[in-house]
Amino acid sequence: MTDKDKIVQLKSTMEAIIEARDKAEKICEIACRELVLAFFDGNENKTKLWFKTDNPMLGGISAQAMIDIGRAPKLLQFVVEQMCDHIYYQHHLDKNK
Repeated sequence: MTDKDKIVQLKSTMEAIIEARDKAEKICEIACRELVLAFFDGNENKTKLWFKTDNPMLGGISAQAMIDIGRAPKLLQFVVEQMCDHIYYQHHLDKNK
């Protein structure tokens, strides 16, 4: 394999990796939106507001800003953790009634 062939193959591999990363970020974004929408019982307005509002737990930026800078996977991790905490505390509150 010539050096030119290696460069072409490397470029192709890098493009595939970038495409896979972009798809993974989009999947994380969609998952975040669906989870937040479910949390707000399907209320689109509350969901949109949550994504637009600066959040101190996200470093003072909005969820949409996190997505815009390529941090959708980190946002998804945050959303999942918050929902798990919410479910845990709701369960214990209901149990103590």
